[in-house]
Amino acid sequence: AIERRPEAAAAAVANACALRLSDRMEVICTDSTEWLADTAATFDCIFIDPARRDNLGRRCYSLADCSPDVGALLPQLRAHTGKVVVKASPMLDAEAVAHQLQQVSDIYLIGTATECKELVAVVNFSLPASTPFRLHTVTVTRGATSHITIGDDTHATAMPYVAPQTGMVIYEPYPALMKAGHYRWIADHYNVTVPDPNTHLFLSDRPIDFPGKAYKIVESMDFDKRAVKEIASQRIKANVATRNFPLDAPSLARRLKISEGGDMHLYGIRTSARGLMLLLCKPV
Repeated sequence: AIERRPEAAAAAVANACALRLSDRMEVICTDSTEWLADTAATFDCIFIDPARRDNLGRRCYSLADCSPDVGALLPQLRAHTGKVVVKASPMLDAEAVAHQLQQVSDIYLIGTATECKELVAVVNFSLPASTPFRLHTVTVTRGATSHITIGDDTHATAMPYVAPQTGMVIYEPYPALMKAGHYRWIADHYNVTVPDPNTHLFLSDRPIDFPGKAYKIVESMDFDKRAVKEIASQRIKANVATRNFPLDAPSLARRLKISEGGDMHLYGIRTSARGLMLLLCKPV
């Protein structure tokens, strides 16, 4: 392990001792690019986690702005290994990362049930340049891990647009899966429908095993004055979210006089079949 910050290097040593790995791990406090330039050692794999903040503490979103610049370092890395694993910001676009690094075999979007945490790219120098990469999503939840390899959208059938109805189940994909996109493949693979191409929610008539949050629609209604008046009069407590909707979640909650919290969920969404709708839901 090469770490240029003394405090981080000391923490790595302490962690290795605590995990009883000190006999299998060496920590060197220096600059990794300088160390690579001075060694002839070769490795099965090099894992690199470039710093995502500049000298002023500002967050970097481009690989080229991170330190070290992995793209510029690739020729040097190639002399020491056949494979490089790069941990990058989840804000980056997978296609852009693959284009910049070249010879990318796999990209992993890794997150929890509430957030996409990392984008990890695997560079394999034995591959031809611009080889199509495999896209994976990994979501770690309580006691379980969901690992999905995303298929090609071009072979998926067209997404059917269906207006949500009371009794249906609505699904919100985990953030890593949402980040991956490929919504046509998701609909085709899980045999679900969608309310609108830009809402990024999915529907089924009954509960299925879907990688995301699932809610049963208790009440579906058009977003009009009557619905606003009806919901406001009930003083509902619910978690509000909007998708492809003219109001953001806090504004919709105020309009409907909803108190945030509890187990209920209210979506304000745009649908292709019926326009703007409100969906009051409960967890499946």
